Amino acid sequence: MRALARRIREGAARRAAPLRLALSAAAAVTAAGTADATDADAAGFKLTNEEQSFVQAVNATRARYSLPAVRVAVTLTRAARAHSIDMIRRRYFAHGDFRGRLLRFGVTTGRVGEDLGWSIDDEAAIQRVVAMWLASPKHRYVLLLPAFRRLGVGVAEGPLKDQPDSIVVTADFQGGG
Repeated sequence: MRALARRIREGAARRAAPLRLALSAAAAVTAAGTADATDADAAGFKLTNEEQSFVQAVNATRARYSLPAVRVAVTLTRAARAHSIDMIRRRYFAHGDFRGRLLRFGVTTGRVGEDLGWSIDDEAAIQRVVAMWLASPKHRYVLLLPAFRRLGVGVAEGPLKDQPDSIVVTADFQGGG
């Protein structure tokens, strides 16, 4: 299991030329500590329309495989948003220090995984990213891991690579473990 987690964590970003889509996946186990908040309505917290659409697409996909829906977690969403925004601002596409970033945002318990995706920003982007996650064994593993019960999605729009209108998605998952 550790070897699989290491391979997933070290997964390289991919770019599918016809779809102008890139993906990357990681999974890791964090040490025990304090619990993560899971109330999406806490302190005026609100998902963007794009983030809500990704949560719905993730849960619809999990339901097709008889898996439980994931609940939105505030801390995971804040970490995911910050990472997506940073990738657009600095024009890169990578996990970076995935576990360190989650720790900085207060995610200190359970098993965690992350999928990244980017695409041209059009009406099909959400379904295209989720479909590409399903088509990739590493992303599929993270997306469909039954232990994951919480999710944070961060979506940022702007120029990336050679595309002036891109959408970048960070999906951070968390579960027991």
